Amino acid sequence: MTIAFVDFDHTLISKDSLLLFINHVHSKSRVLLGWILLSPLMLAYYLKIISTQQFKEKVLFHFLKKMSKDEITEKAISFNKKLHKYYNTEVYNQTLSLKTKGAKVVVVSASLNSWLEPFCEQHGFDLISTEASFNAKGLYAKHFKTPNCKGADKKKRITEKYTLEDYTDIICIGNKDDKEMLNLASSEENSILV
Repeated sequence: MTIAFVDFDHTLISKDSLLLFINHVHSKSRVLLGWILLSPLMLAYYLKIISTQQFKEKVLFHFLKKMSKDEITEKAISFNKKLHKYYNTEVYNQTLSLKTKGAKVVVVSASLNSWLEPFCEQHGFDLISTEASFNAKGLYAKHFKTPNCKGADKKKRITEKYTLEDYTDIICIGNKDDKEMLNLASSEENSILV
């Protein structure tokens, strides 16, 4: 049996879905104002004073803090309907072909499950991603439920969820940030760098 692990941002799609989702949820003026207010945070991130996870948590909390899980899900469903404009056609078609041939396809992403779930459900893909959390009032919370699913954490989460020895072919499709995941491929030709 074949299993394929496929990255999302800059692999299945040509852009960063976090930025696309924020732009989908809010008006251009609200997004611009948000980034102006977040500029000290961006500087701290680029100077490596804060981690990628801290940066993402603060950015997403800024833009989603007053939204309920249902509101975010509703936005994610409408976002998914527009996502086809950003598909990396070659990788997208290759992934669909693998699924058609009977492979289990798993999207593995640092992006949030909140906006990836509709895409994965539509295509019958499994999902491993950074998971959002919600407070007692049901509103988007400050911190992720899981660590940021990036780099070595992708490999860790994959091996925790799947027994790779059960698969004859392991295909990994990702970009330069996915070295650890790409190394899980069962052969060199099954490690596909986009």
